[in-house]
Amino acid sequence: MEIAKTATKNVLFLFTADILSKIINFFYVVISARFLGVDDYGMLMFGMSFVEICGIGLDLGLSAILIREISKNESKMNSYFNNVLFIKIILILVTSLITGLILYFVNYGHDLNIIIVVLFITAIINSFALILTSVFQAFNKMQYVSIGRIVSTLVILIGAFFLIRIDVNANAVDFAFLYLASSIVLFLLSLLIYIFYFKAKIRFTFAKKHWLNIIKLALPFGISVIFVTIYYRIDSVMLKFFKGDSEVGLYNAAYNLIFALNFIQGIVITSIYPIMSKLFVSSREQLMKLFEISIRILAIFAFPIGVGTALLADRLILLIYGEKFIAASSSLRVLIWALVFMFLNVSIANLMNVVNLQKIVAYQIIIAAIFNIVANVFIIPKYGAAGASFTTVLSEILAFILLLCFSHKYNFKISRFTILSVLKIVVCTAIMGVFVYFVLNLNLFVVIILSAIVYSVLIYMFKVIDKNVIKLFLKLILNR
Repeated sequence: MEIAKTATKNVLFLFTADILSKIINFFYVVISARFLGVDDYGMLMFGMSFVEICGIGLDLGLSAILIREISKNESKMNSYFNNVLFIKIILILVTSLITGLILYFVNYGHDLNIIIVVLFITAIINSFALILTSVFQAFNKMQYVSIGRIVSTLVILIGAFFLIRIDVNANAVDFAFLYLASSIVLFLLSLLIYIFYFKAKIRFTFAKKHWLNIIKLALPFGISVIFVTIYYRIDSVMLKFFKGDSEVGLYNAAYNLIFALNFIQGIVITSIYPIMSKLFVSSREQLMKLFEISIRILAIFAFPIGVGTALLADRLILLIYGEKFIAASSSLRVLIWALVFMFLNVSIANLMNVVNLQKIVAYQIIIAAIFNIVANVFIIPKYGAAGASFTTVLSEILAFILLLCFSHKYNFKISRFTILSVLKIVVCTAIMGVFVYFVLNLNLFVVIILSAIVYSVLIYMFKVIDKNVIKLFLKLILNR
């Protein structure tokens, strides 16, 4: 009973802490965008996108392997961690050399070059923090992951307030240094937890056979990381090339709202990934049950968010970013549907990763990324940020179709009951959408609250999730 109570507290703590960190980060995004304006904000966002693409070699799936393998055998924590640490040092050296050569031959100007260098150093520090927090996640110590997120986002937010207060002429370069400060704090905090709580000794271990095994396991994850990063960040780079900083700023204003809402699926997947890894060894039946419950839970959130945001896009952008960013509403209205499919896709991709079919996830990401790049070449020059939003949605739909086909091929089929539940959710969402349409002229917050009440009542009436499903979900979580 005491174990169950402790586990329940941990789950609630994770949920609360993750929401808090996302709220903090959301306020930072709003403050920085409003202060910098469309062009400077676009420059900062381009710098981040450029660094993320150049920095894809900093991890290459190593953190995912740490989580999965330590979850299966906790006694091998030190062995895996120390070998991964040595591999990561080599990856950092190679990636830094490549990034330096790119900056040398492609001169983006003084300010943007500084932004890129500062953010790249930030990415290196974050990559070390990532393998530390991966250990926390493997041991289901999610509270430490969440504490790190909260503290690091607080550093950025407080830093932004302080920066704006002391320097009204602060620019994108100054804001880039906030990310560096945040990464240093996160790394030091994670390192202290790792050393003192886990009683771990950090060593650089060279074991050729172990290295080869880790690299072999991580390679499919690494390929996925490469193409996921390209997939999600190439839009900003191409917008900069074809349209300039202004379009990058508008697109990312909408895009950051999507990622702010993406915390919901992050909480669900982060919580169940280690559990599903263990169930893969002990019970395939329970694994599939948890997988299908996760689809229904994510669908319950995804569809109403999509419809509500599409209908209220203009008012949301005006409220959050102000009139300077009002043109971003067209991107948000389209881009929100990418979030709907992200929610569905992550459930299936999570299952594929757990059952050692990460190569399937890699295949669909590669195909979707190539499609996204090719489509953007034709669409961005004419339609700018709105066009980039449209290609992102199409890419997510393509990824969803591919994941469904692959999951069925390998006999991980979604049951008719779950499909019927999702259809019920779509019907409930459609009814809610009609309601929102007729009350659009009311106060924005009133509209959101009333529509949430209507939707909740409909979900209850259609019996999308009953008490037995909730009990099973809690049982699987608490008995992890």
